[in-house]
Amino acid sequence: MRAPRGGGDVYLTAAAPRGWPARAAAGRVYAQLAEVLRAQGLAPVREQIFGTIAQRRAVLAQRKAALRARGLAASLPFGYIEGAPVQGGGFAGVQLWAVRAPVRTVRHPGGLGRLWSEGGRCFLYLPAVIGTASDGSLPRDRTRQALRMLRNAKSALRHHGFGFPDVARTWIYLRRILDWYGDFNQVRNALYSGPDFLGARFRKLAPASTGIEGRGDRGHCVMDLLAVRPARRGGQPPARILRRSARQGPAPNYGSAFARAVAIDGSGGRTILVSGTASIDAAGHSVAVGDAQRQSRQTLKSVAAILRSGGAGLEDICTAVLYCKQRSALSAFRAARRRLRTPSFPVIALLADVCRPELEVELEAVAVRVRKQG
Repeated sequence: MRAPRGGGDVYLTAAAPRGWPARAAAGRVYAQLAEVLRAQGLAPVREQIFGTIAQRRAVLAQRKAALRARGLAASLPFGYIEGAPVQGGGFAGVQLWAVRAPVRTVRHPGGLGRLWSEGGRCFLYLPAVIGTASDGSLPRDRTRQALRMLRNAKSALRHHGFGFPDVARTWIYLRRILDWYGDFNQVRNALYSGPDFLGARFRKLAPASTGIEGRGDRGHCVMDLLAVRPARRGGQPPARILRRSARQGPAPNYGSAFARAVAIDGSGGRTILVSGTASIDAAGHSVAVGDAQRQSRQTLKSVAAILRSGGAGLEDICTAVLYCKQRSALSAFRAARRRLRTPSFPVIALLADVCRPELEVELEAVAVRVRKQG
């Protein structure tokens, strides 16, 4: 387990031991996580679990047992996404973001979320938002589910005094993404450009995002989102959207409404949440088709460029997820890291299709540039 930290926030990355059965691996991972949370007095705000749907019940049972054994609440909201580990087994690991500020669990019409204030900023994290209708049913059509999912997210935000322009980051998981990513983008673009979401400036206001293969236990799509606004009305916006980098142009230029990253300044430094990034050039074209190692190098260079645009670098990455189209892509990614001599950072590797059939890898990351004292 890796636990880099910056400012008052802690990012825990716990990958499953290689070759362990899912139940035993989850028990080991959650024993370690729970001990860190208890010993350091941390409050979880985002918990993302990656494992197969078949192992969901076993993993959650181990989570509950480990947390309760250390006097911690097991009822806090979390996300569970189908993410098969590249190296086999039914459980890949857990990413957990925790803070030392007081945190409340809050209810909204679609479920539970976490609400906290820190450094003049108010945060809301909503996991596992899906496209249910008002009666709890799911439309059969996947584009209608996507429409409802985004509208449900907006309603949940409004329930706690946030608007969609406050959304800094989304994580969107689409079952069989290659079959309908274009349709999903049409739905998202249409809603984002509407007055109830982001309006005419949606290309400039679209949040950072990952759109990737994945599923929860229900439906064709599921999303998590993070919103942040000034704690006081009229305060300075605490998040800055990074729309482009030296290597990649704005994604809305080729039909996908998301930013390259978002930077959030706090008392301890700057946190940069990097969107899912793949081997795509400044014009939106896929690069190094058919070569996973070259794609990995392009991806790492693009993430580095995004971080530089926010005043950080690869050495500041606290946690990351690597999505691999096939198992061999992980070896290619590791070879690319060795060739580029990139700094070490914690990463969970998952098997998942990326948004284009020719893309082999996608990387998302969180980096913290700690403010120097004195």
